[in-house]
Amino acid sequence: MEKYIISFGVFPPPTSGQTVSFEKFTRFLSEHFTIIKLDISPKIKNRNFIFKLIKTQKWFKSIFILLKYSFKGNLIYLSYDSGRGFYLDFLTQVIGKSLGYKFVIHHHSYSYINKKQFLYKFITNMIREDSIHIFLCQKMMTSYKEQYGKIKGMVLNNWFFLDLDLDKIKVRKKNSSKLILGILSNLTIEKGLTKTIEVAKELKKRGLNIELYLAGPIIGEKEEEIKNKIIKDGNNQFIKFLGPVYGEEKNNLLNEIDIFLFPTNYKNEAMPLVLLEALKEQCYIISAERGCIKEVLSKYNCIINDIDRYVENTVSQILSLDKSFIREKVTFNIKKIEKDLIFTSQQLDNILFEIKELLK
Repeated sequence: MEKYIISFGVFPPPTSGQTVSFEKFTRFLSEHFTIIKLDISPKIKNRNFIFKLIKTQKWFKSIFILLKYSFKGNLIYLSYDSGRGFYLDFLTQVIGKSLGYKFVIHHHSYSYINKKQFLYKFITNMIREDSIHIFLCQKMMTSYKEQYGKIKGMVLNNWFFLDLDLDKIKVRKKNSSKLILGILSNLTIEKGLTKTIEVAKELKKRGLNIELYLAGPIIGEKEEEIKNKIIKDGNNQFIKFLGPVYGEEKNNLLNEIDIFLFPTNYKNEAMPLVLLEALKEQCYIISAERGCIKEVLSKYNCIINDIDRYVENTVSQILSLDKSFIREKVTFNIKKIEKDLIFTSQQLDNILFEIKELLK
């Protein structure tokens, strides 16, 4: 009897690191298994009442499709929502378990790892013997087990989710006298907007010839006020708000940036894809420590700072560097990326083996 994997969740749009990763892993699974795609994405940006209503309607329709393939040893692939959307994930698993499904759970958030939550504990216990959990790093998996007990856990780092051809990566030869700083993210205070600007202003005050590129959507009223204040001040012309960038435009922007700043204090931060994209484009990274960031980046020539002293330490570190040193460090990173890609391929082989065992 043919076995199916039901890929049940939110596919882009809207586009986020998690939805893009979910779609890509579904495509990977489709190369090895028969996949049924159940997309509950509302396909709109604003997370208002209409968003929730459309998502819930799509979820109900998808549950009826689950009934069709029940009690046949099939498998559901899920990526946990870090917010209220988890209630639908929870119900999907309760119903799926009652219909005889097994599960592959992909974790992209620290929200329920930083703090134990009853529903996650309940569902982990319910599907414990019939599930595989995939994490972004060893630390994330260990922390989950400490909170929720023994599980079948696997690690798949985020290099898998980048379309990466090392043969096409070229070492940059940049002769500009300016030092280009940048961040690419949702531009919120929690994700480091104000601290990034503080670093740039302090370096400018110290006499460095710099520009700061702020790329990504401005989210929030306070953030809009910060942007407008910066733009109106004639002394801040070295600070550029670029808006959202995607695809080749994003790659070109990262290629211009010398030092990528990432002072995130986002509580659910796991391992942002943009940090690996910045590594690929040979940026020198100075990040705050959250989630998997330190574990993944520590093998590269990156700096990981404590968020409480991020501005002070980052300014001091940048003042002690010169551009030739930065170039030498990031060029060496390419060799390490190659090793990580080989390891990622091995991780995928192990995950495939365990999924096949689960489907038996």
